[in-house]
Amino acid sequence: MVQSLFGTGEKKSSFFDRLKQAVSSTKAQLVERVEEIVEGKEAVDQAVLDDLEATLLAAEPARSGQSAEAPGAEATTHRPGSGNPRRA
Repeated sequence: MVQSLFGTGEKKSSFFDRLKQAVSSTKAQLVERVEEIVEGKEAVDQAVLDDLEATLLAAEPARSGQSAEAPGAEATTHRPGSGNPRRA
């Protein structure tokens, strides 16, 4: 390894490369979880649908701070000077 005044000479991965890696990892985890849910099932019943729904909602980035049990919940912000929250 060559050390110089400007670093090690190794190229850092770009933001896009890191994003692709993160999305790929999330996809693999999601596919694995869906396979676990449907594995060995002959028919899709309400319990399977509920598990799939919870899994998909939990994987949605916009809902990362919300629980899967509250799919209708929406993020709100408070606007100063008004008594009403604004939907984000």
